[in-house]
Amino acid sequence: MPVQPTAHEYDYETDYGFLLEYRFLLDYGEQPAEVIKSPNQTCGFMFNGTVKTSGKIWSPNYPGFYPRNLDCQYVFHGLETQIVLINFEYFDVEGFGQCEESTHSDYVLFSNYMTLDRTNRRYCDGMRPPRAAIASESNYFRMQFRTNDMFDGTGFYAHYQFLDEQISQKKRAKFTASSNKAVPTVANEWKTAATSAAIALFDPSSEYLSSSPIPLLSLVIAGGNS
Repeated sequence: MPVQPTAHEYDYETDYGFLLEYRFLLDYGEQPAEVIKSPNQTCGFMFNGTVKTSGKIWSPNYPGFYPRNLDCQYVFHGLETQIVLINFEYFDVEGFGQCEESTHSDYVLFSNYMTLDRTNRRYCDGMRPPRAAIASESNYFRMQFRTNDMFDGTGFYAHYQFLDEQISQKKRAKFTASSNKAVPTVANEWKTAATSAAIALFDPSSEYLSSSPIPLLSLVIAGGNS
């Protein structure tokens, strides 16, 4: 039986394949220039009030999704007369309820003590940080960022400042107000459209940060009209 070949027509114009760009991040991505990498921790950063009195901090890989199974320590050391203020502009840390271990939440916590068992309240999307600046009790402040292997978020972006302990409440409020502005995008040409398309705004009716994202384009337009 003779074999009759059959011709098939294909639309080759739609077969473009793909182009992939990848990058290996060192030390969990870009961090502020004044940050001192902790030699004893895989993800540890130190801030010294004698080097710089104010600056910005953000989660690893911000504004992209933060890695899983992180245990990052941000340690602030000021002069004896200083305290530390931290104010979040953007916060997206996956979690539930009070961010307890039982909820398997990612979280950020603060401590005024060097020992890891002396901590203050945890924060996550279930218990968001206040709009007012979070203040230390002394010249030492430790912030821990802990993630698990279940959830993903785009992390946080915050301002820190070392201030004299006797500073007035008026100046403290001024720091909070100056920090509550549109979050600038960290220079990152390879970030995905998914993570750059949404950003959180503050809810004026609440003392806590809003978790409702809006398109980034809308934020730019709103900022231009203000």
